[in-house]
Amino acid sequence: MAATTPGTCYIKGEQVTDCPPISPHVWVPPPAIPGEYWAYHGYTGPRPKEWFESPMSYQLVKAGKLPPLAERVPPPEDRGILHGPSGIGYYGGENRQTGTQQFLGEWIRGGWAIRDSNGFDWEPWLGKSWEISDDGTQYTMVMRKNVHWSDGTPFTMDDIRFGWEDNNFNTELNKVITANYRDPVTDNPVTFGIVDDVTWTMTFDTPVYTLFEDRSLPRSWCAKGSFVMYCPPYLRQFHPKYADPVVLQQLLDEANLEDWTQLYSQKNNILTNPDRPCIAPWCTKSKKDLQITAERNHYYYFFDPEGNQLPYMDWHTKIQMETREVAIFRSMNGETDAMTTPFSLPEVPLYNANMEKGDYSIYHWPSTGGVDSGVGFSMSYNEDPEIGRLVRTRDFRLALSHAIDREAINETVYLGVGVIQTRVPHPSTPYYPGPVVAQMNIAYDIDLANKKLDDLGLTERDSEGFRLRQDGSGEAIELRMTLSHGSVWFTELSVAEMIKPMWEEVGIKGVINLVDNPAAEVRQGNEYLQMGQSAIYQANPWMVTWGSLAPLIAGHPIAAGVGLWQATSGAEGMAPGPNPDFLPLAPPENFAVDPSGNLMRTIEIFKEGRAFERYDPRRIALGKEIFEIHATEMWQIPIAAFIGSFRGILITRNNVMNKPITHIMDHNGFNAWVYYFLDGKDNMNHPENRSGLPSTSFLGGG
Repeated sequence: MAATTPGTCYIKGEQVTDCPPISPHVWVPPPAIPGEYWAYHGYTGPRPKEWFESPMSYQLVKAGKLPPLAERVPPPEDRGILHGPSGIGYYGGENRQTGTQQFLGEWIRGGWAIRDSNGFDWEPWLGKSWEISDDGTQYTMVMRKNVHWSDGTPFTMDDIRFGWEDNNFNTELNKVITANYRDPVTDNPVTFGIVDDVTWTMTFDTPVYTLFEDRSLPRSWCAKGSFVMYCPPYLRQFHPKYADPVVLQQLLDEANLEDWTQLYSQKNNILTNPDRPCIAPWCTKSKKDLQITAERNHYYYFFDPEGNQLPYMDWHTKIQMETREVAIFRSMNGETDAMTTPFSLPEVPLYNANMEKGDYSIYHWPSTGGVDSGVGFSMSYNEDPEIGRLVRTRDFRLALSHAIDREAINETVYLGVGVIQTRVPHPSTPYYPGPVVAQMNIAYDIDLANKKLDDLGLTERDSEGFRLRQDGSGEAIELRMTLSHGSVWFTELSVAEMIKPMWEEVGIKGVINLVDNPAAEVRQGNEYLQMGQSAIYQANPWMVTWGSLAPLIAGHPIAAGVGLWQATSGAEGMAPGPNPDFLPLAPPENFAVDPSGNLMRTIEIFKEGRAFERYDPRRIALGKEIFEIHATEMWQIPIAAFIGSFRGILITRNNVMNKPITHIMDHNGFNAWVYYFLDGKDNMNHPENRSGLPSTSFLGGG
């Protein structure tokens, strides 16, 4: 079947009659298998022979405001191909998200690589390809030809050089080099090199196979404290190496900023600065009060299997409501096309009751990371030395774990959806250490909890039955459960309120402590017990350096000082060595907050594992070991896994197509530029829309 020219089509939300040719719409996707992640980058069929563009782009070309399609995108062999489970889409429409934040996620960033919907497999995005040398020391990166920024400026090797030499290795922007860009053996920074106009390299001293597994790194957020793959030419006017110093100072004065790094970072913010070109599917067009609108990037370099340039949707609008409650009710009224961010698992029955009226469905997108809800301890806390000593005592933490009735919490707070286990990843992932480790130290056993506390010498009690501190103060042991006044973890207060009497049953007094920023209080050493810490990104121990599996960054939630020491290559923070101020006294070769040596072992595991490919048995063994260490230590006491408490409940209008039923947690999906509206007719501009499709929910209904 040949291409045709339709009589009508949509631009944004308006129906027009001046339409470009469209592809035949005959390609049939492979069947989506329930419970399996859809591989958006898995297309293996023939490459298109004809290429098509949106009506919006077509009219701009006709008006002379945009180059023809072939001139503004890479040659056919360099064009990326994505396919969706619903098939070939239709152009038009304005995607709408009604929520509590102004954040567009991956939609407007444009990294060198991107995850597929399982969150584990990485595929080329802006980059055409990369290869790792046989000895594992060098990454060779290849660019797509004829890529452009959204303003039509060519993307060149100089943009990559600018990112590396003037952003990454500029000491005013980056005082320290993040762990993933330092060699795990020599600690030397990676070496950047240019081969030719489309090829460049990153070279380590020893083998490193994990670089393209870290969700933070193949990115383009050029700012202070950020390592990137490239930066737009636009930012050079705010960099002292390129800017006229007089003009730069004038810009600083006008913005009331102290130094150029602040201005540079501010101007880079693609969420709030429409002037900053992007290289993603959509780019910010306007930022007004509580609304951000992004417009299609007419230079985008991905297409569908019939040669249609992506994205299908013309615009994306994010509307921030004054309260979460308003956002929820507007979404139930059909005013969110596809989003997870504000929704909560305990409220799903409410969403179910309104889904037919709102013409939406509800999907479950939990993380495979292992702990969606937990109680996290800081080993660095010592403001109250007696509490610091107790939280650094393993059997004290284990006693607290055995005192928690997780099944009761799961049924009451999480509607029975959660899985009771330690912080191990999902069994479908390669680093799952097995059912024995998954159940270590979490059995609800009041007798065992009491015995462990008694064996620690905590036998004296006050008149209310609370165990007394051992520092001679005569006061009861009191644990502050710190959580946020208005956190997105909106189940944590319910969990804390259930844990409090459980701990009191074994003689430990619990106090709920509401603060503005619990994580900051823990990082600063003011608090030691944070409710709601999560392991959502850590099914792969090498996925994030800033996770809680190993203290690799400043402000690490388990051991902030150790993390600072590691992040700064030993220039700052807590070095290994004895310190009698921190009890129990650690062996002299350990960190003072690490009596068992297992915190140090997690750092060693992270570094050792980088030398092996993802499925190398040696690396798999290391990954399993790090999860067993956490199950042994209980630095983070787990409550429930796979509940989708964070970006895991997707509400989506029924006329939004190509979205996957199964996806790892995310705001709206990693490859959402394949989503489209039935017939291109959106909901924001056509509030009367009714899809005629059934509403369904993962938790019954429909």
